[in-house]
Amino acid sequence: MQPILEVKNLKTEFFTEVGVARAVEGVSFNVTKGETLALVGESGCGKTVTALSIMRLVPSPPGKIVAGEIFFKGEDLLGLPASKMRTIRGRHIGMIFQEPMSSLNPLYTIGYQIKEALLAHKRAKGRQARERAIQLLSRVEMPDPKQRFKDYPHSLSGGLRQRAMIAQAIACNPELVIADEPTTALDVTIQAEILELFFHLKKTTETSFLLITHDLGVVAEVADRVCVMYAGRIVEEADVFTLFSRPRHPYTLGLLNSIPARRQPRQKFAAIPGVVPDPKNKPSGCAFHPRCNMADSGCQIGVPALIEVEEGHKVRCFKHKKLADTNDS
Repeated sequence: MQPILEVKNLKTEFFTEVGVARAVEGVSFNVTKGETLALVGESGCGKTVTALSIMRLVPSPPGKIVAGEIFFKGEDLLGLPASKMRTIRGRHIGMIFQEPMSSLNPLYTIGYQIKEALLAHKRAKGRQARERAIQLLSRVEMPDPKQRFKDYPHSLSGGLRQRAMIAQAIACNPELVIADEPTTALDVTIQAEILELFFHLKKTTETSFLLITHDLGVVAEVADRVCVMYAGRIVEEADVFTLFSRPRHPYTLGLLNSIPARRQPRQKFAAIPGVVPDPKNKPSGCAFHPRCNMADSGCQIGVPALIEVEEGHKVRCFKHKKLADTNDS
């Protein structure tokens, strides 16, 4: 199947007074129609910068896409003029930003902000736009949508603001939705409702999703495939079942072991030692080696290539065979 989104060797850097921050280093992946691809990793791994690069929303200066290609339905987004890119955003690619309180304009009502997308892309006008906006609020299960249409963001709870952001993102029936940490800071009940909403949208509209998260519980619920990112690079890629059952990168294993549900009774929570490296000062060789309990001196010298170890399963690690033997035992 022809991918709806193809990202090839994407590199995005930030040029600061204290050095160059290499936030994204050679990332490649694709998303097909109706698929949910999850981009997973700790904060600071380059997930959000990847999403902003796709939307061409990287703040410049200091940020700049220095290499790579991004194709949406066969069209190179990086080669489009700014005016054409504005017609892509919202109409063909929707985005749910990380924090709805800072993404929604506090000076305008929820209804106005949803109508704005419809009017800008000529999907509705006048009273029709108002009715469509109320329908969208109802579609995302917003209670009393006619009243919420007139409310300002500050008067809504976190879960309702997130629903408003989703309604805005899907207003023009985009083929692709990029959801950046859509369930962060929500309680588990609201989180479950948001995930159920994503599942319903995917099932009824064949919308493709690029889901950015650090929550592997969310990934298990909604994703078809997973790309694990670390320090600006994809270190493992597989379908969701394979990734959870046969991880081949020590970082992926560390993330999985930190899930509370996988912990045995009275067993201590597992944690990956250390922190994600500063993008301006990454370690030599494999960027994960200072935190990896399987690393040796060879891991400090060269950057491992992303290789396919089985059909559809790729890993960037010198020790992937050792980890595979451990999993088999």
